[in-house]
Amino acid sequence: MGQAEYEAFKAKLREWMEAHPEEYAAFEESMNTRDMAGCQAVLLQAIALIPQYRKLAAAKANEGLFDHVDEIEQAAKDNDLARKLIGECEQPVAGSPVPAMLCWLYFGKSFERMVEHCEELRRSPDLGYFQKITMSATIRLLIARSIKLRLRTREEWKAHREAMRLAESDQVLDWAMEESSSDKNDSKRKPGRPGTTRSLTEMFAPTVSRPEELRRRIGTYLLTRHTQTDIARLKIALEELRYLTLPIPIKPFRDALQEEYGREIRIVHERGIQEAYSRLTEPLLAGKAVRDRGTEAVTIREIKDFLSETNSFNSSEPAAN
Repeated sequence: MGQAEYEAFKAKLREWMEAHPEEYAAFEESMNTRDMAGCQAVLLQAIALIPQYRKLAAAKANEGLFDHVDEIEQAAKDNDLARKLIGECEQPVAGSPVPAMLCWLYFGKSFERMVEHCEELRRSPDLGYFQKITMSATIRLLIARSIKLRLRTREEWKAHREAMRLAESDQVLDWAMEESSSDKNDSKRKPGRPGTTRSLTEMFAPTVSRPEELRRRIGTYLLTRHTQTDIARLKIALEELRYLTLPIPIKPFRDALQEEYGREIRIVHERGIQEAYSRLTEPLLAGKAVRDRGTEAVTIREIKDFLSETNSFNSSEPAAN
């Protein structure tokens, strides 16, 4: 599959997620439970698509601390797995988990959940050394493969490892009471000392005639809507209204919100905002982005209406379509 075909395939998956939010949410939930129901469904699907999968997996486990699954990957090629999966996405069979499974693998916390499941099994007192060695090798392979495919970075895995360690420790309350790095930076900043980045009002376009009112309305919005998706929608709305001097990257925009509203509102990390912004703005196969369709389009229009107050902030704002 070439790069253009790969990107088109990913766009098709995102289009499926947009059209089937409940099916995807149900699959993701099944993969998050401890009863392994979702994992069992994926295993059965693998056996159905690659008949010799069970035998190959058992043989691989007998190798001990294996560092590759070349035999299984070759069997996938021999059984034309890629074509079968694409076919099930283009003409999905009712009840098939394949579209949701692929969306989860590409866009969900798939590698993290698989590593967590393996780690839970590895720690189980019901498993012997053979199974624990197999789980150890699987964890290493999952992490290595995710990095090689550029779906995760080594730094992201280090952060996830620390999160897992924290969750298992007795230090959660201490961690919860610690100041965040942004709070510490705020406390160290001397009164009257100029910031190193642009303020929020400095990011407003020159044609915004009432910057203080716009700043107040953004704050009102963030009081109740401050998830990563909420902030991504806010940025899109401001851009579509032409209230920002373009281009404004995610990090300085997030930092400006933190500087302006961080004492009253918890502003999420820029990485989450970037992921949500990319999801909303990435073009689908039909040409439009997620933000231009369905409930997202309605939500962003409502934000624009709230911010614009009948176009009183910006004299050059285009009329609504």
